[in-house]
Amino acid sequence: MVGHVNRNGKSEKQFAYYNCANAAKGMCEFRKVRVDWIESLLAEFVADTFLAPEALAQMEAELRRQVSAKGKTSPARSKGLRDRLAKLENQIQRGGKNLLLADDDDVAALKQVLAEWKRDRDGLKAELASLEAAGNRKSGSADELVRQGHRRASIAL
Repeated sequence: MVGHVNRNGKSEKQFAYYNCANAAKGMCEFRKVRVDWIESLLAEFVADTFLAPEALAQMEAELRRQVSAKGKTSPARSKGLRDRLAKLENQIQRGGKNLLLADDDDVAALKQVLAEWKRDRDGLKAELASLEAAGNRKSGSADELVRQGHRRASIAL
């Protein structure tokens, strides 16, 4: 942004402009655009596009859908992860016992399989912890999220 002074007889006004970086390369016909003009145009576009009643209604519907979907899937997903984790723990325990009984020729391959199972277990634990942490965070009801969105929209206007 570059400042520019226009002198009109006795009065002196200062205007701010955005200069197009591509204008010097001949890739843009707009060399300079006044800040007050472009910012008011942008604010009007944002208000018309995102704060229109139809757009707010779509955002409200999407918020309600996401909150509803989260409430339905999180417990089922957690249970599935816990079940897989229990099976994997049992598998690792049996694999460790079988490793003691394996022939020397098979030990290296069995160690690799056991290490892979342990990596899978660690990944499941991390995913479960993340899911449970997200469930413990206070996400609020769909109505509260919608109210917050409406408050923010009215402030922006």
